[in-house]
Amino acid sequence: LEFRRVLFRSHSKATIATLSAHHCPQTSAIQITLTDDGIGFDSEQLATQGHGLRNMCFRAEAIGASIQFEPAEGGGAKLSLILPLL
Repeated sequence: LEFRRVLFRSHSKATIATLSAHHCPQTSAIQITLTDDGIGFDSEQLATQGHGLRNMCFRAEAIGASIQFEPAEGGGAKLSLILPLL
């Protein structure tokens, strides 16, 4: 999935990137979260600039997953992929 691309691309001015995965038994899903301490992003521009993030959303939906982009605490960005187990 596109998560590999995000993981291996350079993060905008980030010095630390953290990847975590959790099983959510209540929803029968796996949540994979990537956070970094970079410069973050303007959430209002997410839907209007570039194709990368829109393509990630489209591909996540195609496999029944959801993806969320949000600012990380203290700066940087947080990307979460929620993938239902079959």
